[in-house]
Amino acid sequence: MPRSRLETRSPWVLRRAGWCVLVLSAAIVAGCGNSCFVGFSNNGNGGLIIKAGNPPPACSLPQTNGMMSVRAIKPLAFEFGAAARPQHAFVTLQGVQLHSSESADLASPDWIEIAPRLAAEPLQIDLIGGSASELLVDSAVIPAGTYRQIHLRFLPDSSQSSGKLASQNACGEVHRNCIVMADGRIDTLAWSAEIPDILITGDAIQSGSLALLPEAKMDVLLTFELSRMLYSSAAEPLKLRTFLAGHAAAR
Repeated sequence: MPRSRLETRSPWVLRRAGWCVLVLSAAIVAGCGNSCFVGFSNNGNGGLIIKAGNPPPACSLPQTNGMMSVRAIKPLAFEFGAAARPQHAFVTLQGVQLHSSESADLASPDWIEIAPRLAAEPLQIDLIGGSASELLVDSAVIPAGTYRQIHLRFLPDSSQSSGKLASQNACGEVHRNCIVMADGRIDTLAWSAEIPDILITGDAIQSGSLALLPEAKMDVLLTFELSRMLYSSAAEPLKLRTFLAGHAAAR
């Protein structure tokens, strides 16, 4: 019985299909790595030449961005007795940074600063009095991704800092971060690492991280709490000091 036209052409069809798959595969991976791919075909018979190329062509996908705003929500929580209740808690912010790793230290070069204007114009806010919230970062354009740490940097005392406040300093001439008690007494804030900052890690972020999608906008809400504990350092003896901690959530 004579073979059909399809059966007589099947070896050629298979060779042609296999060659197409090979060329398509090479096209997919071309541009990634330090290689160059060249293909040829002659009546269904083809070949593939692979040569090293230097420098390699770029093969990374284009970076997509999203937008993020950061707001401090009041009232601030505190663990003080009724007689020692503070009336104001002033902090002077000079930077807000994000990091995708949950274990990166502050020396990592991969921190993303989302409020660069604060370096030249630090913002002093009251975490207890005034409006119900304070806008810290307004619609910053940043790479989409998952961020697992937030680093808040505050302005050091005047003897250590070149930043200048746009308004009058509520903490006096020397300090930039303080609490004001009901009797008018000003008490300074203490910092666990001896530098004025707060590191908000995954255990203090709702859901453990901030997932910013491409072309999306995220509002990050920060809440703070004051606590008093006995603390000593190389510069000061053991005494009762006031610490500030932060938490974050996205909406």
